[in-house]
Amino acid sequence: DPDCRRAFPWDSTRWDRDGLAWTTAVYRARHALPALRRGDLRIAGATGEALAFVRAAVAGGQAVLVAVNAGETSITIPVAVPELAGVTLNDVPLPGAPAAVQDGTLIVGAAGEAAVTVAPRSGRILAQETPGS
Repeated sequence: DPDCRRAFPWDSTRWDRDGLAWTTAVYRARHALPALRRGDLRIAGATGEALAFVRAAVAGGQAVLVAVNAGETSITIPVAVPELAGVTLNDVPLPGAPAAVQDGTLIVGAAGEAAVTVAPRSGRILAQETPGS
Protein backbone atom coordinates (compact mmCIF):
# COMPACT_ATOMS: atom_id res chain seq x y z
CA ASP A 1 0.00 0.00 0.00
CA PRO A 2 1.73 3.20 -1.12
CA ASP A 3 -0.27 5.28 1.40
CA CYS A 4 0.86 3.33 4.46
CA ARG A 5 3.84 5.65 5.03
CA ARG A 6 2.35 8.90 3.81
CA ALA A 7 1.85 10.31 7.35
CA PHE A 8 5.46 9.62 8.42
CA PRO A 9 7.47 12.86 8.82
CA TRP A 10 10.29 12.12 6.37
CA ASP A 11 11.85 15.51 7.10
CA SER A 12 14.23 14.55 9.95
CA THR A 13 14.13 18.08 11.37
CA ARG A 14 10.55 17.33 12.49
CA TRP A 15 11.42 14.11 14.34
CA ASP A 16 10.98 13.73 18.09
CA ARG A 17 14.68 13.36 18.94
CA ASP A 18 14.06 12.57 22.62
CA GLY A 19 11.60 9.81 21.71
CA LEU A 20 13.99 8.43 19.12
CA ALA A 21 16.90 8.38 21.61
CA TRP A 22 14.75 6.63 24.24
CA THR A 23 13.47 4.03 21.77
CA THR A 24 17.00 3.38 20.51
CA ALA A 25 18.25 2.85 24.09
CA VAL A 26 15.40 0.43 24.88
CA TYR A 27 16.12 -1.60 21.73
CA ARG A 28 19.82 -1.60 22.63
CA ALA A 29 18.95 -3.01 26.08
CA ARG A 30 16.68 -5.61 24.48
CA HIS A 31 19.54 -6.70 22.24
CA ALA A 32 22.03 -6.87 25.16
CA LEU A 33 19.76 -8.67 27.66
CA PRO A 34 18.39 -12.03 26.44
CA ALA A 35 15.62 -12.02 29.09
CA LEU A 36 14.04 -9.01 27.36
CA ARG A 37 13.66 -11.05 24.17
CA ARG A 38 12.38 -14.38 25.43
CA GLY A 39 11.57 -16.28 28.58
CA ASP A 40 8.72 -16.24 31.03
CA LEU A 41 7.08 -12.97 32.00
CA ARG A 42 5.51 -12.53 35.43
CA ILE A 43 3.77 -9.48 36.91
CA ALA A 44 5.77 -8.55 40.03
CA GLY A 45 3.64 -5.65 41.26
CA ALA A 46 1.26 -2.86 40.29
CA THR A 47 0.14 0.40 41.86
CA GLY A 48 -2.14 3.01 40.33
CA GLU A 49 -1.01 3.55 36.75
CA ALA A 50 2.30 1.71 37.25
CA LEU A 51 3.27 -1.89 36.61
CA ALA A 52 6.39 -3.96 37.22
CA PHE A 53 7.22 -7.30 35.67
CA VAL A 54 10.12 -9.69 35.77
CA ARG A 55 11.44 -11.56 32.75
CA ALA A 56 12.99 -14.90 33.63
CA ALA A 57 16.59 -15.73 32.90
CA VAL A 58 17.21 -17.60 29.67
CA ALA A 59 20.19 -19.48 28.24
CA GLY A 60 22.56 -18.73 31.09
CA GLY A 61 21.49 -15.09 31.29
CA GLN A 62 19.93 -13.29 34.22
CA ALA A 63 16.41 -12.21 35.08
CA VAL A 64 15.46 -8.58 34.44
CA LEU A 65 12.98 -6.36 36.30
CA VAL A 66 11.06 -3.77 34.24
CA ALA A 67 8.87 -1.06 35.77
CA VAL A 68 6.73 1.43 33.86
CA ASN A 69 4.64 4.38 35.02
CA ALA A 70 1.91 5.81 32.79
CA GLY A 71 0.91 8.33 35.46
CA GLU A 72 1.69 12.03 35.77
CA THR A 73 3.49 11.71 39.14
CA SER A 74 6.35 9.57 40.44
CA ILE A 75 5.24 6.35 42.06
CA THR A 76 6.79 3.58 44.11
CA ILE A 77 5.76 0.05 43.19
CA PRO A 78 6.15 -2.68 45.82
CA VAL A 79 7.40 -5.78 44.00
CA ALA A 80 7.75 -9.46 44.87
CA VAL A 81 10.65 -10.99 42.97
CA PRO A 82 11.76 -14.16 44.79
CA GLU A 83 13.80 -15.16 41.74
CA LEU A 84 16.01 -12.12 42.46
CA ALA A 85 16.21 -12.51 46.26
CA GLY A 86 19.33 -10.92 47.73
CA VAL A 87 20.47 -9.53 44.36
CA THR A 88 21.59 -5.97 43.60
CA LEU A 89 20.08 -4.67 40.38
CA ASN A 90 21.47 -1.78 38.34
CA ASP A 91 19.55 0.62 36.15
CA VAL A 92 20.09 0.27 32.43
CA PRO A 93 20.73 3.89 31.37
CA LEU A 94 17.79 5.41 29.48
CA PRO A 95 17.75 8.94 28.05
CA GLY A 96 15.67 11.39 30.02
CA ALA A 97 15.84 9.38 33.24
CA PRO A 98 16.28 11.48 36.38
CA ALA A 99 19.91 11.76 37.52
CA ALA A 100 19.08 9.72 40.63
CA VAL A 101 18.02 6.84 38.39
CA GLN A 102 20.80 6.98 35.79
CA ASP A 103 23.29 5.42 38.20
CA GLY A 104 20.70 3.81 40.43
CA THR A 105 20.71 0.47 42.11
CA LEU A 106 17.99 -1.55 43.76
CA ILE A 107 18.78 -4.12 46.44
CA VAL A 108 16.25 -6.93 46.58
CA GLY A 109 15.58 -8.28 50.08
CA ALA A 110 16.34 -11.84 51.16
CA ALA A 111 12.68 -12.81 50.69
CA GLY A 112 12.50 -11.17 47.25
CA GLU A 113 10.83 -7.94 48.31
CA ALA A 114 11.72 -4.50 46.94
CA ALA A 115 10.19 -1.15 46.06
CA VAL A 116 10.85 0.47 42.68
CA THR A 117 10.32 4.22 42.23
CA VAL A 118 9.50 5.29 38.69
CA ALA A 119 9.34 8.85 37.37
CA PRO A 120 6.16 10.08 35.66
CA ARG A 121 5.49 8.76 32.15
CA SER A 122 8.69 6.77 32.26
CA GLY A 123 10.15 3.35 32.80
CA ARG A 124 13.11 1.57 34.31
CA ILE A 125 14.98 -1.56 33.30
CA LEU A 126 16.92 -3.14 36.15
CA ALA A 127 19.44 -5.92 35.56
CA GLN A 128 22.21 -7.64 37.49
CA GLU A 129 24.63 -6.39 34.90
CA THR A 130 24.01 -3.39 32.72
CA PRO A 131 24.67 -3.76 29.00
CA GLY A 132 28.25 -2.91 28.12
CA SER A 133 29.54 -3.35 31.68
